Amino acid sequence: MQAMMEHGHGHGHGATRDDAGVREALEPDQLVEARRKGYGRRQLSAGALTAMWGLRIYALLMVLVVIYSVVQAVHTGG
Repeated sequence: MQAMMEHGHGHGHGATRDDAGVREALEPDQLVEARRKGYGRRQLSAGALTAMWGLRIYALLMVLVVIYSVVQAVHTGG
């Protein structure tokens, strides 16, 4: 497991080899706390924000289509 961590594998927050020195310097309880700490929200470009909103709207529309289809199927008897 430690070998995986040193090579940037097995940790969902993008650990890299550069982090190895930091991990070695931390006490076990500090390491656990550092892993729990989030990185915050990333600043996205205008294009990325537009794409994310587009995906949200698309997902919402698809949910509405599914709900409509289920309601139609129930009312027509299947």
